[in-house]
Amino acid sequence: MTSVDFLPWMRLGLAAGIGQGAPTGPVATVRPSIDVLADGVVRDTVPGPEVRLRGPGDVIALDPRQIRRRDPAAGSTGAETNYFCAVEFFAPDLPWRYTPTPVDADGHLAPWLVLVVVETGPEAGAQVRTGQARLPVLSVDTPARQLPDLADSWAWAHVQVTTQVDGDVAGTYARDPDAFSARLVCPRRLEPGARYTACLVPAFESGRLAGLGLDAPASLEPAWGTRAVDLPVYDSWEFVAGDAFDFASLARLIRPAQLPAGVGLRDLDLTDPGPGLPAVRSAVTFAGALHAPSGRLTYWSDPTDEKAFEDAVRTRVTATPAAGDEGGSGYDPLIDDPVVAPPVYGAPQVGTRALPDSTTRPGWFEDLNVSPQHRAVAGIGTQVVRMDQESLVAAAWDQARVAVEVNRTLNRGRLAQESARQAQAKWDRLDDAAAVCIGAPALNRIRVGASTAAALVAGGDAPTAYFGAAFRRLGRPGGPLSTRATVPAAQSPATAIVRAAFESATAGPGRQQQSPLSTGYRARSLPPGMDVGVRLPGQVSAPAAGPLRRSAAPSGGAAPSGGAAPATPIEYSGGLLDLHLPPYQSPFVRAVDYGRTPTTGPGQGQLGVDLAAAVAGAVRPADAVAAAVRGAVTMPAGVWTPAGIPTRVQLRPRFTDPMYERVRALSVDYLVPGAATVPDNSVGLLEANPAYVEAVLVGLNHELSRELRWREYPAALGQTWFQRFWDSTDPDGVDIPPIRDWGLDAALGRTAGGGTRPGLVVLIRAQLIRRFPDVRVYAVPARWQGATRVPDENAQPLGPSFVGTLVRGTNFYGFMQLTEQAARGDDGGAGWFFVLEEEPHATRFGLERGLPRDRGENPASWTDLSWFNLAEARGEAPWFCTIDTVDRIETARLDGLRWGRDAAVMAAITLRRPIQIFLHASAMLPDAGGTHA
Repeated sequence: MTSVDFLPWMRLGLAAGIGQGAPTGPVATVRPSIDVLADGVVRDTVPGPEVRLRGPGDVIALDPRQIRRRDPAAGSTGAETNYFCAVEFFAPDLPWRYTPTPVDADGHLAPWLVLVVVETGPEAGAQVRTGQARLPVLSVDTPARQLPDLADSWAWAHVQVTTQVDGDVAGTYARDPDAFSARLVCPRRLEPGARYTACLVPAFESGRLAGLGLDAPASLEPAWGTRAVDLPVYDSWEFVAGDAFDFASLARLIRPAQLPAGVGLRDLDLTDPGPGLPAVRSAVTFAGALHAPSGRLTYWSDPTDEKAFEDAVRTRVTATPAAGDEGGSGYDPLIDDPVVAPPVYGAPQVGTRALPDSTTRPGWFEDLNVSPQHRAVAGIGTQVVRMDQESLVAAAWDQARVAVEVNRTLNRGRLAQESARQAQAKWDRLDDAAAVCIGAPALNRIRVGASTAAALVAGGDAPTAYFGAAFRRLGRPGGPLSTRATVPAAQSPATAIVRAAFESATAGPGRQQQSPLSTGYRARSLPPGMDVGVRLPGQVSAPAAGPLRRSAAPSGGAAPSGGAAPATPIEYSGGLLDLHLPPYQSPFVRAVDYGRTPTTGPGQGQLGVDLAAAVAGAVRPADAVAAAVRGAVTMPAGVWTPAGIPTRVQLRPRFTDPMYERVRALSVDYLVPGAATVPDNSVGLLEANPAYVEAVLVGLNHELSRELRWREYPAALGQTWFQRFWDSTDPDGVDIPPIRDWGLDAALGRTAGGGTRPGLVVLIRAQLIRRFPDVRVYAVPARWQGATRVPDENAQPLGPSFVGTLVRGTNFYGFMQLTEQAARGDDGGAGWFFVLEEEPHATRFGLERGLPRDRGENPASWTDLSWFNLAEARGEAPWFCTIDTVDRIETARLDGLRWGRDAAVMAAITLRRPIQIFLHASAMLPDAGGTHA
């Protein structure tokens, strides 16, 4: 099974029957037949009439949507000269769909259209004209120089299949038609710098005439010979060939090199360090972000100079305002000159300017602020912020917009919650009847056990209209009932009716409740013969009297038995009805259960639910506001409390761009001093310097904290704004953890938990990078094959941790998992290879350009076949690759593939695979003793 298979041709539909028992010639005809099946077995075959198929003379245009890909792309100005020009189609049978001829005895089938590439220009003798025919017209004066031999057209058209075929082409196509595509190739040699036009043109004379709008008699003659010719153009595009160097030729120029020891290192001049600091002559090395493994880092050749210098720096950076007051009367900022001390890098993140005592074991905070080589690096970070301060602050404010909206939502929520708490106090003072009446709109959202409060009301004896909006409007203060009912001013008539029902249900035996609505109403009788009342249950137990939610336990009174109790009228005058409510037996008793168990008995209800308590407990405005805000704002876990709303969120802008690019913008020598001394067309290894990365990021974060404070940015200024220095291949990767988590005892360069040895970085400075900047670089372990190291083909490749560019043509690739010892093989292994590989693109075909000394020589494999291999012993490379050009060299069955067998084999032979270069680390590193090998 292979990832890509090639087929020499493909025909679908009736065209698949051309040449199978039917006459052939200038016009293709087929005689289809129908199989008669019985129980899945062919019992008979019924021949059909002879059908004439359309041929090349019937084609007058080509839909451009059929074209899947053009190579090189239209408008390209640097097309590689070792590749053939090609065009792909979505329909896998399109190149042979209108071919009138059958497959010949060798399995070859010529396409009805071909791809030609002509050089255009004043002296080229070829040009494309428009406006004189239905299609653009390609006029060629010398076909032998510009056009391929049509006798070989079958060799340069094939089908590509990107799935497993296993011999069943028809079944595979039926299952996965998208895996099939057709391709036409023009086997022309391109000259560097020349301008070309690629054209799709007919291969038969009948197609040529039809495309030109002329009479097209049926003919199998080729579209051109040796004379000048006009060809209709179905599709065309232009491109310019690049220089003569392709990936393979440029890759062969690269050599592994042990980089100069001074790459990445510079000596600091401390003979005049500034006021208040002693002049010293000890050598101190400034190490860049990357440096040569063989370089020597010198830190204070004289310990006396080191102590004197660092003590002076400590005194300067910890200076206080009072130190500027010579009179000793205290520092007055309005009178005295300010004392501006040098920055204590990292102080906003650590939370103090006080440096540890010099007698203690130094950590990163002290080392960064008193050692000149590290203070210089942190100062580079501050320069980056000063250079980009406007854009950085603008980006911080852009990120703050979301936080500002969140804080606005939180503030509104807290205001609404405070107002809700005031309403909650009034709600808590309501009795049961008023609470149920006011909370009625929420009954269907209040869970009571496995049901809802609304379901309990609907299942009780109380009319559900008591809980409806219409009833509340009727009994609202100032409404129709309010003008007639005698109720307290603080109550609504609707609440009074509900309370009357509650009170009647809780009255003791022998007591009668008078409705508050009865007083003050003028009695009105129903018309004769009409009586409207409430149908009551048979016998209902009632709880003890008193406030319903405050009753500790039911008492023993029971309602009379034996049917409905005598009705004592509770009257109101609302027009045409009298309402009769019996004492002790309220219709709410069934809907509102004040008992605590689901059993019935003296003083117990039947539902086992305190509806009023459920409503009062569920309707809590403050909690509802908190829930609404919680649904609108996503917070980290643990921030929300059940009813609380956070006061505000802190603004935490993050800058995820790799900061090495900003340091490089200041100067490449700030990043890798001496990078210009690296030889051209060389590959070498550098070591990463984590102390540099941490120092420059501390300087960046320190200076941005100061800048945001100056701009009054609303954020905690001790945050770590920058955590990425390299352009990591992990989109979520960071180079340092938050600075506040480092710990003051950690050593600079080890705060991020790195290993004891720095990782390796591949540095490439070459023409290959300038021409192909997307080259792939990775590492593979080596294994011993006798006394030779070879790549371990069974091992998993290792990709880079980060990638970057110093200048055009100089790239670096970080492998932080590999140390110098492991890459060289000092641990007893075979070490590691670093691989440079051409970036895989879409399937492409071509020949190597080769050298004149290759004329007439046999290539080692088809992969090495070059244009000069096709030349005569003293001749020039041919313009076109033809089938007979290889006959003169002994390559008939090279690599198991016979040249000219069919189009599929020609595609496999000319297929260009990505170039790989393997370079062992030992060739780019000094030996284990520290000297160059």
